[in-house]
Amino acid sequence: LIAEGSDWFWWYGDDHSSEHDLAFDDLFRRHVRNVYRALERPIPEELFVSNITTAPPGVAIERPSGFIAPSIDGEVTSYFEWVGAGCAEVAATAGAMHQVAEPAPGIALVEFGFDLEHLFVRIDARVPARDLLQPGVGLSLNFVSPAGLRVELQCAATGGPLDVRLVERIRMATAEPSVRDCPGLAAAAREVVEVRVPFRCLGVATHAPVAFFVGLQREGVEVEHHPRHRPIELEVPDRGFAALNWTA
Repeated sequence: LIAEGSDWFWWYGDDHSSEHDLAFDDLFRRHVRNVYRALERPIPEELFVSNITTAPPGVAIERPSGFIAPSIDGEVTSYFEWVGAGCAEVAATAGAMHQVAEPAPGIALVEFGFDLEHLFVRIDARVPARDLLQPGVGLSLNFVSPAGLRVELQCAATGGPLDVRLVERIRMATAEPSVRDCPGLAAAAREVVEVRVPFRCLGVATHAPVAFFVGLQREGVEVEHHPRHRPIELEVPDRGFAALNWTA
C-alpha cells in the first residue's frame, strides 16, 4: 500500500523533477524490496537499479582497460595484478533526504576485470576483509544480466575458509534458489576479497553484456549494495580487446 501511493509517481515526472529525485527513487524501490522481504522471497536484482532514465545517476565507474590475471588469495600480492581493472568507488550518501547519522559503508572499493574466460572482482572493505566477514556477515555479486544469478560468499566460522557458491533464483513462488555447479568458481578473503567467476557458469558468450551489484548482508538482510543506483556493466571480451585498449 505504501508503494501504491501516487506521490511516488509524481516525482518521476519530468515536470516535477527536483534535486531529490534520486532519494525518492531509492525510497520507492526500497519499499518494493520490503514486500519481498515480508514474503521471505528473493529480491529481484532489478529493484536495485534506478527507475530514472532522463539522465544517468552520477556514479564514478571506470571501465577495464586490459586483461588481468590476479591470484585468488585475498592478498594484494602485487600492485600489477589488478592493473587494467575497472573501478567503482563507494561514497557515503549525503543530503537532506538521508539520515543525518547514516553509518559509513563497510565496503570501500570494488574493482573488476576479466580475461577471455573469467570475470574477476576485488572488494576492499574499510577493515581487513577477514575481519568483516564474520559468521552472519556475507557478500554477494547480484547479477542483473544474466538475470537471477548470484555469487554468495560467507564464512561459517571466525577465521575459517570462505564458502562460495553460485545460485539461481527460481521464479516460482514456492521454490528456493538452486545451487549451480560451477567448476573454476573461487574466492578468498584476507586483506581484500577476490573472486573468480567463469563466464561459462553465467551462460554468457563473447560480446554478451554482464551487469552486477555487490551486496553486503548481515544475518541474511542486505544492508549495503554498490554502486547505489546502477550496476557495474561490462561486455564479455574477445581476443582483440587488449589490442584495442592498448596505450603506450
